[in-house]
This record gives sequence, structure tokens and C-alpha cells, in this order.
Amino acid sequence: MTNNMTALHETAKVAELNLWQHPAIELRGTNENGDLIALVPTELIYNDEAAVGEKHIGQLAKEIQDEAEQTGGSGQIMPLLIAETPSMPGVFQIADGFHRYTILKKRGAQIISALIRPNCSDDQLDRLRIVSATMHEDVQYPRVLRSVSDAWKRTDWAKRGITPGLAFMIGIGKQSGLILPKEDAQGITAWVQEKCDSWSLKPNTLYRKITDAQGVSPTIIDQVRVQRPGGPYVLTQRHIKQIGLYLSHRFDIQETVSETAKKLELTPEEVGFLAAAVAGARDVGHAAAISDNGAWRIKARKAASAKSVAAKQSPANQQPAAPPPAPAPRPNPVAPADRANFAPRNGLIEDALIIARLSIANALYAKSITKRDVPGFAFGTGLDLDRANSILFDENTTRYINTALTNATAEMRRIKTLRIIYELPDDVIGKILNISPAQMTALHKH
Repeated sequence: MTNNMTALHETAKVAELNLWQHPAIELRGTNENGDLIALVPTELIYNDEAAVGEKHIGQLAKEIQDEAEQTGGSGQIMPLLIAETPSMPGVFQIADGFHRYTILKKRGAQIISALIRPNCSDDQLDRLRIVSATMHEDVQYPRVLRSVSDAWKRTDWAKRGITPGLAFMIGIGKQSGLILPKEDAQGITAWVQEKCDSWSLKPNTLYRKITDAQGVSPTIIDQVRVQRPGGPYVLTQRHIKQIGLYLSHRFDIQETVSETAKKLELTPEEVGFLAAAVAGARDVGHAAAISDNGAWRIKARKAASAKSVAAKQSPANQQPAAPPPAPAPRPNPVAPADRANFAPRNGLIEDALIIARLSIANALYAKSITKRDVPGFAFGTGLDLDRANSILFDENTTRYINTALTNATAEMRRIKTLRIIYELPDDVIGKILNISPAQMTALHKH
């Protein structure tokens, strides 16, 4: 902001005025919805860089340019819809008009025509944005994920360490292994259904959107688009699923893979082979060298060729060329003291850690176990389950644990997490999960 604008902005905050009463805003009346018709300084509108469709940007930019040439003004045709919310006082957030704002800001507009929605809550802003996003199918995926993530962060369940992925597992009736009070389970299920209804998406569809993006950089997620026949190459949901599967939370190397994918216009299957190849890279430079080597692409082409032959021989058994399965060697020993203060690199493991920590905390609270039973557990944190209290594994260990947890029942996932990650003996695990030695033996047999 300019010094003058900053001074005016601070004056409004000190006087505890609603932002629409800012002296730099020119009010021109109200519409039938009660929105304030106004001219608003661009600097008072917060740009949270929501995903925008490049094709729509191009078309709209030409319309605005033509309008500006004809009228001599900024070229703006339709006003933005903006609102000040409790979570971000002192600035307006955009409810509708991200494409218009992007173009006008790039053109250097100092004043923007807008409708101000007064007394707007964060949930109301979220609903307004959903209405806007449903009209732009091309950017719906990143906007859905951002909307769900932001809304979930405002819930009490999020503060207790439950992730959106776990919430949707509970909401659609999947076995998460997380034991919750009945009222919490019902509340989460209702929340999930409300979000699905808002986006007009089936719960399983929205669950897949969330899980496919687990561990993927937000910057890459914002690039996901719908691939149109004959249209320019784009990254799709299927591409980022492969990236997250092999490179969860390794954002720097993910960027290398995504840039290579766009440069070479790789299929999702080819991205899977590339991601699998660079999963063992030490750093970005090493990943780039592996990518440039191209051996991964030879494997991808061989798999695609085999798929083509199989399809010709047996059309009913057509299967996509899958990337090679991640190996599952024994985990490398890691001293418990070296495991603290790092984020896990896999979405499945991350959720398993949260469930394990909640189970241990509940058992400690119920006095089923003592602190001596779980020496590797971080005490003094209550139910603070953020990544600062998570665990670091090397790549081989991550693959091993992921393989151990995949295809296991919810109960066995909890047992394996406590045994492999926290290195707890079966008698302590039984106390934590309220499982008798006989039941434990029976579970191992199956």
C-alpha cells in the first residue's frame, strides 16, 4: 500500500469501522440484494491467487481491452462481488470475479467497481465462491480443494488433528480406524455431506479428489485443469495422483516432475514412471539428472507397448500401463531421538500417525497405560498433532511402512502403526486398543 492508503486504512481500523466505511471508498447506492455499489481502491482487495482458467482469461482480457478502447475507461464491464470477513478484517476478499480482478490488476487499475456484501461470515463467503466456481469447470478442482481445506481448518475437529482426508473417510463410512464419540462422528458426517451438496458432488467423488492430492504441492494443485479434446496440454487430477503417490510432500522434486511433464506432454502413466524413478533422488539436481537420463521413459514405452498388445489380444482385459510397484525393503533402523520434528512423506502414513497418536493419548487419559509404556511418545503436547510432532523416515522406510499398511484392515493398520513406527510390544498395543492377547493372535493369523 502507499503511505497515504496505509494511513487511511489504519484510521478505519482504529475507529472500528466496517471497511466499507473507509474514506477512500466511493459508495453509490445499494442493489436488490442489499449489496453496496461502490468504487474500491485495488489495494483494499486481497488477492489470494485462486486458480483461474487461462482460456477464459484470454477471452475476457480481449473484451476488457475492447471496452477500454471504446469508452476510455478501465474496460471493466461487470463489478466484482467482495466481502470483509471475521477471519481477515481490514481487507476485502473476492467472492466472485477472480478472472476480472486478475486482468484489471495486470492492466494497472487503481479503482475497481465492486458490490460489497456487508456482514459476511467466512461460511457465507465460502458458499458465494462455490456458486462462482461451479460456473468455471476448468478450475473447479483446485478451487474445490481450497474451499474444503479452508472450511475444515475453521472446525474444532481440525484443531484436534483430524485431517480432511480422515473426515471424508468417516463421512462416507470407510473404516478409518479412528475411534470418535458418536456426536463427533455424526457431526463430521453432516459436515462432509453439506460440502458435497454445496459442490453438487457425490461423497466418494469428493473423497477421491482430496486423497489424490494428498502430499502434493498447493502450487501444482492450482495448475490442475480439465483436459479438453484438441486443447492445450494441462496437468490433470490423474497426473497429480501419480506425483503424490511417489513423491508425497517432496515439493521441490515434485516441481521438477511437473515441469518435465508439461515440457514433454507426458501422460499420467508416464508421470508415474518418472515420479517412481526420481523418488530416490537426493535433491533437485539429482532428480533433474535422472529425468534427463530418460531410462524411465523407455520403461514407460515398453509398458504402454505391452498394454497395446494385450489389448489387441484380449479387448475385454484392457488395463492402463501402471508404474512399477514401489519396493518394500526392511526399514533402516532410526534412533527414536532422530525421529522427532519432521513431517511424514506419505498421506496414508500421515493419517495412520494421527490415529496412533490419538489412540495413545486416549489410553493415557484413561490410564490404560503409563508414560513408561510409550517412551517414544511426545509428552506435554496434549492432542497437538501437527507435523512438528510427526516422524521422519527415509524413502525405503516410507515404502516399507506404506506397503505394510496398504490393503490391511483398519484394526490391523492401527496395530502395525503402533508396532512398526512406535516400536511398541503387543501387550502395550493390546492395552491401547483394548484388544486381548487371544484377539491379537487371531488377528495375526488373518
